[in-house]
Amino acid sequence: MVGMAVGTLLMTAAGGVINAYVLLPLYAAVFHMPMSALIAAGTKVNPAITDLSGFIFLVVVPFNLLKGTIVSVLTFLLYKHVSPILHGKY
Repeated sequence: MVGMAVGTLLMTAAGGVINAYVLLPLYAAVFHMPMSALIAAGTKVNPAITDLSGFIFLVVVPFNLLKGTIVSVLTFLLYKHVSPILHGKY
């Protein structure tokens, strides 16, 4: 349980940093749009989003927390059933 919680928090932190400095700029470059267009799209959904850091903290971080929580709950519920297969004791 502790490992899943720590993993979720580390994934969330890494996801925020990677999105801010790699993925969002890459997305903007590939689709030939300014970063301000991405921020504007976020502002339409949540008026509190006014800059890149707001986008990261109000969109990316909650998404990654939700994703990590869902994966952790599924892992908790399924691991005992899958463990014998993973350890070759089926």
